[in-house]
Amino acid sequence: MRITVKDTSAGFLKEQQRRGRSIRLAAVAALTRTAVKVKAAEVETMKRVFDRPTPFTLNSLQAKPATLQRPEASVETKTGFGSVPAGRFLSPEVEGGTRRMKSSELQLRTQGSGSYWVPGEFAVLDQYGNIPGSMVNKILSQIKLRRDSSQNATSSKASSGKRKNQAFFLKGRIVFLRIREYFVDADGKRKRDDQTKPYLFLINAPHYKPILPFFDVAEQVTDQNLATEISKAIDEFDA
Repeated sequence: MRITVKDTSAGFLKEQQRRGRSIRLAAVAALTRTAVKVKAAEVETMKRVFDRPTPFTLNSLQAKPATLQRPEASVETKTGFGSVPAGRFLSPEVEGGTRRMKSSELQLRTQGSGSYWVPGEFAVLDQYGNIPGSMVNKILSQIKLRRDSSQNATSSKASSGKRKNQAFFLKGRIVFLRIREYFVDADGKRKRDDQTKPYLFLINAPHYKPILPFFDVAEQVTDQNLATEISKAIDEFDA
């Protein structure tokens, strides 16, 4: 009976290298999968803490996958997302403080310090509780504050005719809507009724309290899932 011992170091090293790569791949997969879960949890939290969040807000996050060269995954706000970077409007909700001005508010700033605007009770809001952008542009046009002056309303007959029955004007720190309606009185005479209603109020910079626990949610989901995802990924890649 005999036992033979041979030099197997080359095979051993090769196996170690294979396992090392498998473990690195498992780590990349686990980190990426955990980031995806963090993003999903953040979106669900926004649905809970925000009042009727828009698709724009709910789609403002992205999960960046880990790679072998960069073994870390992240969840962050998108850049170049539409007209306003997502981090700009989410930051006050996470950290508190004063939000940055909207484009329309920057244009209203020429009227004084109170250029942050909030809807009045007569403003027509969309399903998310906001004044539609098209309406904001219409207001800016009629009070002659569009960035492109050629888009401002003029005193021409055609332009004035469009504002005959509905027109916006700025007085002090309120944007009013003048509505002109016609009716027939008891004597059968056609009469005109003009009503002026506050549509937007210009206010000083609002201060926000943090309501989106972005970092707490990320930490909690990571603690709950990362170890499990690593274990599952090692079994998958080291099979």
